[in-house]
Amino acid sequence: MAVRGADLFLLLYASLLSLTNVSLLLLGESRFDLYILLSITTYYIAYAIAMPEMMRRGHIRTLNKAFFTAFLAVTIFRIYVLIFGGG
Repeated sequence: MAVRGADLFLLLYASLLSLTNVSLLLLGESRFDLYILLSITTYYIAYAIAMPEMMRRGHIRTLNKAFFTAFLAVTIFRIYVLIFGGG
């Protein structure tokens, strides 16, 4: 039986997220913002590979906008800290 739609998305996302988090943990990474950025990136990778039909609905678009806004905010903050040394 083939895995389709939302099941494929959830399986792929959970697998990639687990792999990412375990890798960061083994590397000794402790920055919370990096975990957030890579979690959002992992979500978009899984979304692009296995976008189920339910993901095209309005409430998911709102979730995508929220994730993208959070991603931009954290990235801009990290760039600010890198350039100006503050934070």
